[in-house]
Amino acid sequence: MHYKATYKTYDSKFNGHLEEYKNIHKDQSAILFGHGPTLKKYTPIEGSENFIKVGVNAIYDYHSREDIKELDYWFFGSEYFVRKVGRDKAEDMDEICADPELKNLIRFTSSWEDGRSHGVIGRGNITPERSRELNCIPYENNLGYFSHNIAKYATLGHDVVFPVTQFLLYMGVSKIYLVGCDCGYADPACVDTGDEHLLYWWNELKNWYPKYYPNTEIITVNPISTGLEGMFKDMYQEGFNGFSI
Repeated sequence: MHYKATYKTYDSKFNGHLEEYKNIHKDQSAILFGHGPTLKKYTPIEGSENFIKVGVNAIYDYHSREDIKELDYWFFGSEYFVRKVGRDKAEDMDEICADPELKNLIRFTSSWEDGRSHGVIGRGNITPERSRELNCIPYENNLGYFSHNIAKYATLGHDVVFPVTQFLLYMGVSKIYLVGCDCGYADPACVDTGDEHLLYWWNELKNWYPKYYPNTEIITVNPISTGLEGMFKDMYQEGFNGFSI
């Protein structure tokens, strides 16, 4: 375990601009598309053409061109994660940000952590300067607590899915469908147990969010036993009977 929840909040100096997103999708449904292998088993949910859709990190490698056009938001934090399954360096990321057909895709980058720029931290994440160069919206993460007011406090980081979930809750959505969120199942080291680190924070989220968002429902689509099965409400689609690498 690398970190544990502290819930010692601090005022973020960098997230005030996020206030404009408060309740902008009130009572709508949203889909968070992760990178796990169950993404390949997903079939569109009835009515999902009207859902808010969010992609993360290397979406070029996991979504078709037409799928990407349907996304409303894209979240990424590290050029490494964007390009590691891509073609060369950060070509995919640059193309997404420069593509005129994707001009309406709102892009967010985690560019600060616990009050420090990622340019100082040096872990490979997108710096605030690089974020603005790509016409993205930078925001701040922390390592100890979830935030119900992302314009005042930094969002919990650790994995890109956690800031996205906090954003969607802040935006007022009533249902969040988790697709391809398999807790490291694609990593052979985590096949039998799931990623302990990710499972810890998902469990923290499960216990935290109803206190601030009692009317919001989180639903895992096609969950697996070493991932989020039983964590939230489970939704199994026709023909899904688990996933084997």
